[in-house]
Amino acid sequence: MTRNSRQNNKTLFYYLFKKPVLLPGWSLLDNRLFRIRQIKRCSTALGSLFRSSVFKRLAMLLSVSLLMGWLLSPTTPPSTREYRVGDIAWSDVRAPRDLLVEDTLSTQKRRLEKERSLGVIYDLDPKVLSHAEKTLKEAFTFMRELYPAPSTKSEGLSRRSITKEQPLLTEDLEKKITKRRELFQKKLGFPLSDYAFYSLKNHRFDERIEDYCYAMLAPVIIKGVVSRKELFRIERDSHITLLEVETGSEIVLRDPSSLLDLDSARRYIALKGRESLLHLSRSMRDTVIEISQKLVLPNITLNKSETEKRKKEALDSIKPVYFQLKKGEVILREGERVSPEHLLKLEALGRDEDHYTVYKALAGYTIMVMLLLFLLYYLASRNAQSFAPRNVDLLMFCMAILGTLMMVKAALFITESVNRSFPFIPTESLSYAVPFALAPIMIAMMLNAEAAMIIAIPISIFSAMMFDTPVGIFFYSLVGGLVGAHNVVFCSARSMLLKAGIRVGIINMASVMCLRLIAHKFPVFDNIYDFSFAFAGGGLAGILAAGMTPMVESLFGYMTNIKLLELTNLNHRAMRDLVLKAPGTYQHSVIVGSLSEAAAEAIGANPLLARVSAYYHDIGKINKPLYFIENQKSGENKHDKLAPSMSSLIITSHVKDGMELARKYRLGQPIKDIIHEHHGTSLISFFYNKAKNQENSHPVDEKSYRYPGPKPQTKEAAVVMLADAVEAASRTLVNPTPSRVQGAVQQLINSFMTDGQLNDCHLTIRDMHQIARSFTNVLNAIYHHRIDYPTSAIQVMQGKKKNGSADRGQAAVDSHRPRMGGTGGRVDIRRLGKS
Repeated sequence: MTRNSRQNNKTLFYYLFKKPVLLPGWSLLDNRLFRIRQIKRCSTALGSLFRSSVFKRLAMLLSVSLLMGWLLSPTTPPSTREYRVGDIAWSDVRAPRDLLVEDTLSTQKRRLEKERSLGVIYDLDPKVLSHAEKTLKEAFTFMRELYPAPSTKSEGLSRRSITKEQPLLTEDLEKKITKRRELFQKKLGFPLSDYAFYSLKNHRFDERIEDYCYAMLAPVIIKGVVSRKELFRIERDSHITLLEVETGSEIVLRDPSSLLDLDSARRYIALKGRESLLHLSRSMRDTVIEISQKLVLPNITLNKSETEKRKKEALDSIKPVYFQLKKGEVILREGERVSPEHLLKLEALGRDEDHYTVYKALAGYTIMVMLLLFLLYYLASRNAQSFAPRNVDLLMFCMAILGTLMMVKAALFITESVNRSFPFIPTESLSYAVPFALAPIMIAMMLNAEAAMIIAIPISIFSAMMFDTPVGIFFYSLVGGLVGAHNVVFCSARSMLLKAGIRVGIINMASVMCLRLIAHKFPVFDNIYDFSFAFAGGGLAGILAAGMTPMVESLFGYMTNIKLLELTNLNHRAMRDLVLKAPGTYQHSVIVGSLSEAAAEAIGANPLLARVSAYYHDIGKINKPLYFIENQKSGENKHDKLAPSMSSLIITSHVKDGMELARKYRLGQPIKDIIHEHHGTSLISFFYNKAKNQENSHPVDEKSYRYPGPKPQTKEAAVVMLADAVEAASRTLVNPTPSRVQGAVQQLINSFMTDGQLNDCHLTIRDMHQIARSFTNVLNAIYHHRIDYPTSAIQVMQGKKKNGSADRGQAAVDSHRPRMGGTGGRVDIRRLGKS
């Protein structure tokens, strides 16, 4: 939790529990303003609390614990859980004592009929119209006090009087009117447009304007106005009772469609005003319509309390329908088919049990789940280096655990049904077919094996609690989950998921064998079902993982190796654009990909992610390819005509452009992060030094010549950063011997270390040595020395040039090489061509 969030929480505590003491002599307005500021600060503190990551994680923990507690606890009584309508009774069921069983179906039917016969109560407030009239009068009188001679009705508001010249207002009177505008609008209860206020001012807030507004309002409010007419659709088949607030008299309204809502009332006023106020000028007519529309308020409102009260009284007056059960009476006989009446009596027996037992179990399971999940998260985040989950990762963990428990719950129901149809198949054998390894496999593919193995522990514990043999199921589930998570690390094909499922199935068979040896039940023929369903459970986990992977990738935004392999296709739109628009950058990216893959494999990072990210790390150069040297033609450099600061902006902009293109092409968050981080905050030294040499009076700001960052946060991002710099630097080597390549690589890596670019990516000194060694090996393989052609071979090639060969430039290039060997070169080449 940051310092600002802690301060906001303190502010929230103060304003919730500390009542402010107002100083004596404060005005009522100051008091209200002070409380408004308090409410704003309190709402700001609440908003920051709800947006904080800690609050989201706690809310997620509480929600998941409650759901898992509900799945684990026995929420239904045994008597109702065992039978359904149409089932055959397994044994006799007798009443333990005298019981009065409520016929809920008959009682509910009576209550529904009574509820339909009741109407909904609405309040009718007759004061709305008088209040509007009073508001108009007070507001207009308040403004007319400013004028030296009050306007009279004899002046009229006809079109003729409008065109008549009005006496000009003095400057002092104009200021007073403007100053009173806010109070005038406050008395009205709504703001007025400048156009309407100017019109009122010109007509000195004449009394006739009040009369016209009242004439527009009265028929609408008398007809009846509601806030939203859609509320009456619920009561379409029943009547509505209007309860007058003052007198308490009731009016039954059979057709609520005659009422107007606010929008309809305002449209009616606008239409009526344009028809009946034609004798007024357009400005005054629009002003009257605007004031009348804003004065309209609903005078019919739902009286929810009275409606609920009457419904409650009516429903309470209906007595439940009962039938009696005597002690020892047979409710259900063995072999008898369960009917709805039987099920009603069985449910009554379940309700007669202690209701608090279920809630106690739910509370206990919820607290237990919460405690275990919190401890696992706390210990793993402090002891496992690669366990640093984001909120979306925690959400996936919760969904994985909940999904597994729901799958186990469904499997228990299916197992009972299969056992009834095929009694020769043991129930315990069927439970081995549950794909317990599915969730660890998915988490290992989306994140890493370490997180999957951590999540396999609570999944195994909670799944085992739902079976009659929890210890055996815990062992079986945990072993299968660990093996499944291990076998899909860096999975690059869907067939590997199926192979991982087969391996899990084999391990499941070994686990079942261990459990049978412990239980002294190991004859192979007697356990054929156990082994078959155990192998099927592993295979089913692999099949489901292969099918669910695209859905989980799309839902949570993860990038698996399978998705990464799809991005290596040259037919991808981004790759096609890179090849066509920036071919030099494409060649550079391919070599960077080879360097990154080798280095990532050497340090135990994800080599496929490093390679694919290297392919796309410079796609931002597509927008301005000619400003980067690998895409420039010989002798042409656009930066020669630019200032160093402008060149620096263009160079650094390819990171931002790359992020935008990555979002456009939907490359995935890991690749976006590496594009954003592959330069860190490194310095563009060429243009920085160029600016320093050109600057005479003012010093050069180094920050202006650095990339915006952030620095690499993962090992893959750091590898791509180093590979990018090493590949670019290797092109400048005049004679790239192995020793020079090794020295250049080490010097570059050291410069990045001293600049602090590798501080956040968890690379060790050993990793640096491994990266440098792998870079050196790849670059030596690329820039290996070639053997010069013998003189005779050159002569043969030159002879072909004379006979019309298209490659006229290569002979001139190779003619300076030293002559090797004597005659016979032509024969040797001819033999090579024939072989």
